[in-house]
Amino acid sequence: MTVAGPFNETISAEGVLDAVNVDFVPWGNAYYNTEECHTSGFDKERGMDCWVKQCGEGVEYPPSDCFDAERSPILAQHGESESKADLLEGCVIDLYPDAAVFGSFLVCFEGQGQSDPSAAGPCAKTLNIDMDRIHTCMETKGAEIDARNARRTALLGTSKIGTPWIMINGVNLKDPSTMLKAVCSAVEAAGGKLPKGCN
Repeated sequence: MTVAGPFNETISAEGVLDAVNVDFVPWGNAYYNTEECHTSGFDKERGMDCWVKQCGEGVEYPPSDCFDAERSPILAQHGESESKADLLEGCVIDLYPDAAVFGSFLVCFEGQGQSDPSAAGPCAKTLNIDMDRIHTCMETKGAEIDARNARRTALLGTSKIGTPWIMINGVNLKDPSTMLKAVCSAVEAAGGKLPKGCN
Protein backbone atom coordinates (compact mmCIF):
# COMPACT_ATOMS: atom_id res chain seq x y z
CA MET A 1 0.00 0.00 0.00
CA THR A 2 1.45 3.33 -1.07
CA VAL A 3 0.41 5.34 1.99
CA ALA A 4 1.89 2.85 4.44
CA GLY A 5 5.01 2.32 2.30
CA PRO A 6 6.54 5.05 0.11
CA PHE A 7 4.43 7.89 1.52
CA ASN A 8 5.27 6.94 5.10
CA GLU A 9 8.94 6.47 4.19
CA THR A 10 9.01 9.93 2.60
CA ILE A 11 7.24 11.91 5.33
CA SER A 12 9.18 10.04 8.04
CA ALA A 13 12.60 10.70 6.50
CA GLU A 14 14.45 13.16 8.73
CA GLY A 15 14.04 16.75 7.60
CA VAL A 16 12.01 16.01 4.47
CA LEU A 17 8.79 17.61 5.72
CA ASP A 18 10.76 20.78 6.50
CA ALA A 19 11.96 20.96 2.89
CA VAL A 20 8.72 20.29 0.98
CA ASN A 21 5.02 21.10 0.84
CA VAL A 22 2.81 18.03 1.03
CA ASP A 23 -0.63 18.18 -0.53
CA PHE A 24 -2.86 15.11 -0.24
CA VAL A 25 -6.22 15.06 -2.06
CA PRO A 26 -8.48 12.22 -0.90
CA TRP A 27 -10.73 11.59 -3.89
CA GLY A 28 -9.29 8.70 -5.90
CA ASN A 29 -11.38 7.56 -8.87
CA ALA A 30 -14.68 8.84 -7.51
CA TYR A 31 -17.02 11.03 -9.54
CA TYR A 32 -20.30 12.87 -9.28
CA ASN A 33 -22.93 10.92 -11.21
CA THR A 34 -24.16 13.87 -13.29
CA GLU A 35 -27.18 13.80 -15.58
CA GLU A 36 -24.99 13.91 -18.70
CA CYS A 37 -22.63 11.16 -17.51
CA HIS A 38 -25.11 9.06 -15.53
CA THR A 39 -24.22 5.42 -14.92
CA SER A 40 -26.17 2.81 -12.95
CA GLY A 41 -23.09 2.07 -10.82
CA PHE A 42 -19.40 2.94 -10.75
CA ASP A 43 -18.04 2.88 -14.28
CA LYS A 44 -14.57 4.35 -14.71
CA GLU A 45 -14.57 4.48 -18.51
CA ARG A 46 -18.13 5.73 -19.08
CA GLY A 47 -18.91 7.60 -15.88
CA MET A 48 -15.68 8.95 -14.46
CA ASP A 49 -14.04 9.82 -17.77
CA CYS A 50 -17.23 11.52 -18.95
CA TRP A 51 -17.46 13.51 -15.69
CA VAL A 52 -13.81 14.59 -15.96
CA LYS A 53 -14.38 15.82 -19.54
CA GLN A 54 -17.64 17.55 -18.59
CA CYS A 55 -16.43 19.12 -15.35
CA GLY A 56 -12.63 19.16 -15.25
CA GLU A 57 -9.61 20.06 -17.33
CA GLY A 58 -10.18 23.04 -19.58
CA VAL A 59 -13.76 23.60 -18.35
CA GLU A 60 -13.90 27.12 -16.96
CA TYR A 61 -17.58 27.04 -15.98
CA PRO A 62 -18.65 23.47 -15.25
CA PRO A 63 -22.38 22.65 -15.19
CA SER A 64 -24.03 23.19 -11.82
CA ASP A 65 -24.49 19.47 -11.14
CA CYS A 66 -20.76 18.67 -11.53
CA PHE A 67 -19.93 19.05 -7.84
CA ASP A 68 -23.32 18.80 -6.14
CA ALA A 69 -23.98 15.52 -4.34
CA GLU A 70 -27.63 16.47 -3.77
CA ARG A 71 -28.21 16.42 -7.55
CA SER A 72 -25.44 14.05 -8.62
CA PRO A 73 -24.59 11.36 -6.06
CA ILE A 74 -20.91 10.54 -5.59
CA LEU A 75 -19.86 7.15 -6.92
CA ALA A 76 -16.56 5.81 -5.57
CA GLN A 77 -14.66 2.89 -7.05
CA HIS A 78 -14.91 0.89 -3.82
CA GLY A 79 -18.36 2.02 -2.77
CA GLU A 80 -19.83 4.20 -0.08
CA SER A 81 -17.24 3.22 2.54
CA GLU A 82 -14.53 4.73 0.33
CA SER A 83 -16.54 7.95 -0.05
CA LYS A 84 -16.87 8.18 3.74
CA ALA A 85 -13.15 7.49 4.22
CA ASP A 86 -12.27 10.19 1.67
CA LEU A 87 -14.49 12.69 3.44
CA LEU A 88 -13.08 11.78 6.85
CA GLU A 89 -9.53 12.25 5.53
CA GLY A 90 -10.55 15.53 3.89
CA CYS A 91 -11.76 16.84 7.25
CA VAL A 92 -8.61 15.69 9.04
CA ILE A 93 -6.52 17.55 6.45
CA ASP A 94 -8.78 20.62 6.66
CA LEU A 95 -8.67 20.82 10.46
CA TYR A 96 -5.10 19.59 10.98
CA PRO A 97 -3.15 20.97 7.97
CA ASP A 98 0.29 20.14 9.39
CA ALA A 99 1.60 17.37 7.10
CA ALA A 100 3.28 15.63 10.03
CA VAL A 101 -0.13 15.28 11.71
CA PHE A 102 -2.40 14.48 8.78
CA GLY A 103 0.32 12.35 7.16
CA SER A 104 0.67 10.25 10.30
CA PHE A 105 -3.10 9.90 10.48
CA LEU A 106 -3.25 8.73 6.85
CA VAL A 107 -0.49 6.17 7.44
CA CYS A 108 -2.34 4.81 10.46
CA PHE A 109 -5.85 4.95 8.98
CA GLU A 110 -5.12 3.70 5.44
CA GLY A 111 -2.06 1.59 6.18
CA GLN A 112 -2.60 -0.14 9.49
CA GLY A 113 -6.37 0.36 9.62
CA GLN A 114 -7.04 -0.44 5.93
CA SER A 115 -9.41 2.61 5.84
CA ASP A 116 -11.85 0.81 8.12
CA PRO A 117 -14.02 3.41 9.89
CA SER A 118 -13.35 1.68 13.22
CA ALA A 119 -9.64 2.54 12.83
CA ALA A 120 -10.27 6.31 12.68
CA GLY A 121 -10.82 6.75 16.43
CA PRO A 122 -7.71 4.90 17.63
CA CYS A 123 -5.55 6.58 14.94
CA ALA A 124 -6.91 10.00 15.90
CA LYS A 125 -6.37 9.37 19.61
CA THR A 126 -2.66 8.61 19.16
CA LEU A 127 -2.24 11.97 17.36
CA ASN A 128 -4.49 14.10 19.61
CA ILE A 129 -6.98 14.59 16.79
CA ASP A 130 -10.44 15.41 18.12
CA MET A 131 -12.89 13.03 16.41
CA ASP A 132 -15.86 15.15 17.54
CA ARG A 133 -14.43 18.02 15.48
CA ILE A 134 -13.90 15.65 12.55
CA HIS A 135 -17.51 14.42 12.69
CA THR A 136 -18.82 17.99 12.94
CA CYS A 137 -16.71 18.92 9.93
CA MET A 138 -18.08 15.98 7.96
CA GLU A 139 -21.64 17.11 8.71
CA THR A 140 -21.18 20.85 8.18
CA LYS A 141 -18.35 21.23 5.66
CA GLY A 142 -18.35 17.81 4.06
CA ALA A 143 -20.03 18.76 0.79
CA GLU A 144 -17.68 21.72 0.34
CA ILE A 145 -14.57 19.61 1.06
CA ASP A 146 -15.69 16.82 -1.28
CA ALA A 147 -16.42 19.34 -4.04
CA ARG A 148 -13.02 21.00 -3.60
CA ASN A 149 -11.16 17.67 -3.72
CA ALA A 150 -13.24 16.50 -6.68
CA ARG A 151 -12.58 19.71 -8.62
CA ARG A 152 -8.84 19.49 -7.99
CA THR A 153 -8.84 15.88 -9.17
CA ALA A 154 -11.01 16.57 -12.24
CA LEU A 155 -8.66 19.38 -13.28
CA LEU A 156 -5.95 16.75 -13.84
CA GLY A 157 -8.00 15.59 -16.83
CA THR A 158 -8.20 12.10 -18.23
CA SER A 159 -4.40 11.77 -18.13
CA LYS A 160 -4.87 10.74 -14.47
CA ILE A 161 -5.25 7.04 -15.05
CA GLY A 162 -5.37 5.60 -11.55
CA THR A 163 -4.62 5.93 -7.88
CA PRO A 164 -2.45 6.77 -6.20
CA TRP A 165 -1.60 9.63 -8.55
CA ILE A 166 1.57 11.11 -7.12
CA MET A 167 2.84 14.39 -8.49
CA ILE A 168 6.13 16.05 -7.69
CA ASN A 169 6.41 19.63 -8.92
CA GLY A 170 3.44 19.02 -11.22
CA VAL A 171 4.84 15.86 -12.86
CA ASN A 172 3.35 12.42 -12.28
CA LEU A 173 5.67 9.98 -10.53
CA LYS A 174 5.40 6.76 -12.54
CA ASP A 175 6.85 4.48 -9.86
CA PRO A 176 5.47 5.25 -6.38
CA SER A 177 8.21 3.14 -4.77
CA THR A 178 10.72 5.84 -5.77
CA MET A 179 8.87 8.66 -3.98
CA LEU A 180 11.57 9.51 -1.43
CA LYS A 181 14.31 9.49 -4.05
CA ALA A 182 12.22 11.67 -6.39
CA VAL A 183 11.37 14.15 -3.62
CA CYS A 184 15.02 14.41 -2.62
CA SER A 185 16.04 14.95 -6.25
CA ALA A 186 13.44 17.72 -6.56
CA VAL A 187 14.73 19.44 -3.41
CA GLU A 188 18.27 19.22 -4.70
CA ALA A 189 17.30 20.49 -8.19
CA ALA A 190 15.60 23.50 -6.61
CA GLY A 191 18.81 24.38 -4.82
CA GLY A 192 17.46 23.53 -1.40
CA LYS A 193 19.49 22.04 1.41
CA LEU A 194 19.27 18.27 1.17
CA PRO A 195 17.54 16.86 4.27
CA LYS A 196 19.38 14.24 6.33
CA GLY A 197 16.68 11.73 5.44
CA CYS A 198 17.78 11.92 1.80
CA ASN A 199 21.23 10.47 2.55
